[in-house]
Amino acid sequence: MLTILRDLREIGRRQVEPLARISECVRVTREEAKARTDLLRSIDRKQVIRYRTGGRHE
Repeated sequence: MLTILRDLREIGRRQVEPLARISECVRVTREEAKARTDLLRSIDRKQVIRYRTGGRHE
């Protein structure tokens, strides 16, 4: 039983670095997605303004 617990503890230790890398990738992906969403919202607003003004607004 003690050997199994030691093995589980070692497995947990080995997972720390890969999980930290995954977490960083998720954080970066989330930031990029937010930036792209913000850009698309900006484009949508400009298109709405252009449509409402009959294309006279830049």
